[in-house]
Amino acid sequence: MKCFILPGMGANTLMYPQQNYQHLSDVTFINWPKYSGEASLSQVAESIINLHGINEEDIIGGSSLGGMVSIEIAKRANCRKVILIGSATAPDFINPLLQKLSNFAHLTPIKLVQIFTGKVNLYTHSELFSMFEGAEENFIKAMCKALFKWEGLGSYNGAVAHIHGESDLVIFPPDDDVEIIPKGGHLISMSHADIVAKFISDALA
Repeated sequence: MKCFILPGMGANTLMYPQQNYQHLSDVTFINWPKYSGEASLSQVAESIINLHGINEEDIIGGSSLGGMVSIEIAKRANCRKVILIGSATAPDFINPLLQKLSNFAHLTPIKLVQIFTGKVNLYTHSELFSMFEGAEENFIKAMCKALFKWEGLGSYNGAVAHIHGESDLVIFPPDDDVEIIPKGGHLISMSHADIVAKFISDALA
């Protein structure tokens, strides 16, 4: 059994600081594959399954978009458990304002914003800025559209381990079957890394 954990949209494995997660020896934190024109979460899931050889013996999870894609991976590879970190089981949990903004994703000059972010990061040395600066522009635009066409948990009947920030304004926390981190925001894998690392460890036990 292997466990694979994905980052959020526009992020990479820096979402899981090594000093907090390196003791999880059975967990592999993976980046998004190189964008190849995928237009749906299920297509991204297929790319990840093929790249990492994920099968029914494995556990898959992720933060935000990564959690949603992990559900799609689990459906296709028949994985027995999914770990959601500040993620969603349906588009309904995503802030409606983001849905409106996603309609303009194709007009957003993401590359220009990334260049500006890179310049600011010369002085701030922020891991958040570093992740966004290196993200693939076309992948971000495609996923902004795909998020709200996603069917959600759907036919998946495996186990779901879910941890969420109480104050997450990007993806609202569900009412039940979830461990809530008081005052936690959307980036709990970084802001509450030790709690999330223990949650992952417990989910694998």
